[in-house]
Amino acid sequence: MAKSWMQSKGQIAAKSRWLTLVCALALTCTGALQANTLPPTTPNDSEPAQVEIFAVPEASQRTTPPTPTEPAPATAPAVIDVRAVPTEKVTAKRVALLLPLRSENLGQVAEVIKSGFLAAWESEQDDITVNVLESGESGADILDSYQLALAQHDVLVGPLPRAGVSSLIDSGAISKPTIALNSPEPRSPNDPPPSKLPNHLLIMGLSVEDEARQLANLAFANSGSGKKALVLSSNIAWQRRAAKAFALQWQKLCGEVMQQEINSSSGFLSAAGLATLKNLLQLNKIEKNDNADKTDKAADKPADKANDKAAEKMPNLAFIALDSEQTRQLRHAIGYDLPLYGTSQLNRNILTDGQEPDPIGYLDGVRLLEIPWQLQRDHPAVMIYPRLIQEGEQKRSADLERLYALGIDAYRVARALALKPGKGFELDGVTGKLQINIKKDVYSFERISPSAIYRQGRIQLLNPNPQ
Repeated sequence: MAKSWMQSKGQIAAKSRWLTLVCALALTCTGALQANTLPPTTPNDSEPAQVEIFAVPEASQRTTPPTPTEPAPATAPAVIDVRAVPTEKVTAKRVALLLPLRSENLGQVAEVIKSGFLAAWESEQDDITVNVLESGESGADILDSYQLALAQHDVLVGPLPRAGVSSLIDSGAISKPTIALNSPEPRSPNDPPPSKLPNHLLIMGLSVEDEARQLANLAFANSGSGKKALVLSSNIAWQRRAAKAFALQWQKLCGEVMQQEINSSSGFLSAAGLATLKNLLQLNKIEKNDNADKTDKAADKPADKANDKAAEKMPNLAFIALDSEQTRQLRHAIGYDLPLYGTSQLNRNILTDGQEPDPIGYLDGVRLLEIPWQLQRDHPAVMIYPRLIQEGEQKRSADLERLYALGIDAYRVARALALKPGKGFELDGVTGKLQINIKKDVYSFERISPSAIYRQGRIQLLNPNPQ
């Protein structure tokens, strides 16, 4: 399957260069191309699915300047990649994928999501035409590209930047099924996620905040009578967001939070911060043990009460919004007694066929969430799709694998929305169990990822069927 995918990409690239040249010559002759008009496709019913790539020139590439009576050319969408399926009886549904493919900051991420999206399209075309549009990175460019795509598509996938999702939500422009690939930016650091989203909008990004909330539910259910959680992060932005999300959900469940932040520089936690945390935990432990000794020597009720109070100061578990290397430093400082829960950022390995990663002993006992694409080789959906192909100097990483998987599931959700409009559904996805609810025009999305644990340095699945 992977070989076929690579051959297909080679054919696509060759055809792309030829079509781009043809389009450029045509545009030179005509002097302009309306940015909101998609190039026509005339698929031959006797041929397999067509792949066409068109490059729309930016203003700087025009051979003649616009006249006062000629409308200024739009810069978005700048790139259109059309995947068209020939059809006779059924009118093909049109899906727009809006990504910042030319962005210096997000270009690689966008390309990986695009690869996953199109890999899923190759497997399940079902009279779906996909147009990949350059969205830009700024809020204004994203809104322009969205508006241009809105009239000509049944389902829109994007935007990717958090600020772009916020701009789209604020614009009031959403009137068709739209799948955002990220969460909106909070208006301030202390703002909770929006309780009400525009109609037709699904927020589908892989979010550490969503993981943290799910972990809070899981840890609370596993904690027995002890409901005090140490919530630990560094000063890194994503870690602060995850810690805050866990703490709010834990408190919502009526648990008690003991929150600590340790400064981090170049990936290393502050030695002073680790020492302070170690002393805090040891003092509480010593106080508890001292009171237990007093209880053994004399059956005094006051000693029992003191022991109970000391026990109340000790956390029953810790949520660590840290990466794998920071967790190694934490374990070295505080030991292995405290049960730990963490996000998928604790798994830096890549799931590949026939290869086992080196064991990571310092993570033994840590519970985390991870997507099936990174955890379950025998998952029915995971087995269908080709793995991410490394191109050029691009290095594979766990984060890129997750984004590729996001692209796969984004297409599968978009396909279902296009083929069965207005109906909710469930998907056993490569990023987790997906639940899409639709009531009139109000859409909601939920992802439940499998939980896992490190044993003998290797990550192992705990619940293959999360609820």
